[in-house]
Amino acid sequence: MRPWAVAMTTELSQPPLAGGTLLVTANGATAVVSDPDRARLVVVDLAARTVRGEIALDANDDPGRAAEDDAGRVFVAMRRSGDLLTIDPATARLVERRAVCAQPRGVAYDADRDRVLVACAEGQLVALPAAGGAVSARMTLDDDLRDVAVRGNRIYVSRFRSADVLTLDPAGAVLRRAPGGNSRSVAWRMQLSSAGDVVLLHQVASGAPVPSGPEGYGGSGGRFFDGGTGVLPCIPAIVEPALTVLSREMAMTLSMPLRPSSLSIDFALSHGGTSATVVVPGHWGKSGAAPWVDAPTTINGNDLCAQRATGVSAAAYEGQAVAVAMLPGDVGALVQFRAPAVLVFARDGARIALGGGDAADTGHRMFHTNPEGTMTCASCHPEGNDDGRTWNFSTIGPRRTPTLRGGLLGTEPFHWDGDMRDFGHLVDEVLARRMGAPRPSAAQAAHLARWVDRLPPLPMPVVPSATETVARGRALFERADVGCATCHGGTRYTNNQTVDVGTGGRFQVPPLVNLRWHAPYLHNGCAPTLRDRFGACGGGDQHGRTSTLSSAQIDDLVAYLETL
Repeated sequence: MRPWAVAMTTELSQPPLAGGTLLVTANGATAVVSDPDRARLVVVDLAARTVRGEIALDANDDPGRAAEDDAGRVFVAMRRSGDLLTIDPATARLVERRAVCAQPRGVAYDADRDRVLVACAEGQLVALPAAGGAVSARMTLDDDLRDVAVRGNRIYVSRFRSADVLTLDPAGAVLRRAPGGNSRSVAWRMQLSSAGDVVLLHQVASGAPVPSGPEGYGGSGGRFFDGGTGVLPCIPAIVEPALTVLSREMAMTLSMPLRPSSLSIDFALSHGGTSATVVVPGHWGKSGAAPWVDAPTTINGNDLCAQRATGVSAAAYEGQAVAVAMLPGDVGALVQFRAPAVLVFARDGARIALGGGDAADTGHRMFHTNPEGTMTCASCHPEGNDDGRTWNFSTIGPRRTPTLRGGLLGTEPFHWDGDMRDFGHLVDEVLARRMGAPRPSAAQAAHLARWVDRLPPLPMPVVPSATETVARGRALFERADVGCATCHGGTRYTNNQTVDVGTGGRFQVPPLVNLRWHAPYLHNGCAPTLRDRFGACGGGDQHGRTSTLSSAQIDDLVAYLETL
């Protein structure tokens, strides 16, 4: 059997992995499981180790993070429909559904003010009364918000791709910023320790030039287990997971690579805050690799090279570990697996089957795993998007990671230089040759292409298209003498051509779908904002004839582009 082979491929479009889909209530009696694969919430009685009930969701909901209030209510963010659900875990019943924003991501309970805070990707921190009712406040921050946590009069909010951490007061005023920078990006999960420290599970990327040769992305480092009897030295990939601890003053007290974990997306802290259990879905299919690792969080500079979870037999788990929560009393972690859906008690390996069928998808698993290497497709394309990085390739120079959402097939050739003629070529060159993954069969490559092509655009904030600014911007975009629509036409806003627009060579015309989410812009990331794209590095009138437009007209054009 080839690596990645699975029993079936579902017709349900399975969302990319995001982590944070498991909550254990404060009393330890109940687990609430978000199951985006099957569009449901599962409520589990942990004492009886049985499913208490299910809450069926809409196919477009995509359930994610959850939080519990002092009254025992649980709030769950619906990442695509934009709603916040309130459920009663004791009865497994839906209590209320409230519209929040386009992309709700993080959820936290603010006990001092008895409110729920929701961090939204479009840059809003939304407050709602815990007992129910309409939104009480909207606080405008930076785009790409991810997690939110509260302690007393301090609110902590992370940003996804940049891994910035913002410290706010209760009204949403920014008191302090801790930027991620080159050493920290793609903050998959943020939590507070019992001591009040901020703990981030994120990625670290190499600053060295990236080779394009065989296993140039670090593929050989994945072969680290020696038949289950010993551990061979690790070789880091160009991107690797790490845990970082920041004090309440945002000073870094610990930064620890999790080597060679190919993709880590979620963690749970012990209640004393001295250790963390980290799930590693990228290890699925890797010989001898455990589905989670136990990591200390108090030893400065500790390098978790090829760590295994204590007492875990990797061969016993056929699915991917995708989320984790700590049980009260530090009696161990509870780990969520997908395909098949089960909960596993880390201490003794006991299972609770969640039902719902296998729901396996070959393409989904290929995107998130690498049985032989140290990084996955999701390492640079988290949740099917992009990591916000500009990589310096040894042979061609800087290239910005592109998004994969909105339909990839039909926009060939691929890569900025148009050097990948079709998806099969892309898989052979990047996945197999550069990442060191097993070379897939034609059927497996087709499954991966199908799954990636079905990744929908991200939900956009509601901006009335009839507003004067956006309407003026659209008119400018479509004007023949301005020329934007000449290349950026059709439903994906691209003509799929490789052209020279004055930015340093011939490059693919990129689709403009979801443009507002993909800063920095242009092939080398030289434009931090869309406004900057019309500045010095934008190619001048070779790249749309915009030199005669006024500053106000450029503002109108940018406003329209941000709605695509």
